[in-house]
Amino acid sequence: MRTRAGVLAAVGLVVAAALGPAASGYAEAVWQDADFAGATLSATTLPVPVVDSCTLTTGGVQSTMVVNWHFPSGTSMQVPANLDVEVSGGGLLDPVLGPLVPNSLNTTGSGPSYTTTATVASLGLGSVAYEVSLRSKQGVNWVSAWAVARGTKPALGSASCAPS
Repeated sequence: MRTRAGVLAAVGLVVAAALGPAASGYAEAVWQDADFAGATLSATTLPVPVVDSCTLTTGGVQSTMVVNWHFPSGTSMQVPANLDVEVSGGGLLDPVLGPLVPNSLNTTGSGPSYTTTATVASLGLGSVAYEVSLRSKQGVNWVSAWAVARGTKPALGSASCAPS
């Protein structure tokens, strides 16, 4: 019995020596190559939409902001596939009116010019300030910088709107 155990141990040592690191579960890899390559990489950015003009109209329980804009010439961007739009801001009573008055966001046009209209709940008695932000997108995660149109109306005065 002892001889058999000794023979098995000797065979195990011979197999381990023959297989080397693979038998122990450890391997060291080294890469040596005298050839190499170099390249210059550059990232392409998406074009930022261009805001041409905008207007802010307040009254009653809604404010409407109309933004006229276009994608830069030479691009193949199309609405709605290549457009993200966000509306932010508001007036003093917007949180109260929001659930009661329907809001809408719509972009029309077929290029090269587009019109985005945002209608939001807003009581025109106090001051209001809105921003409509537009950006180009390709897929989900590749986006341009924002183009912003800002509309304001002081408590006593008329509304104004301008690209920024």
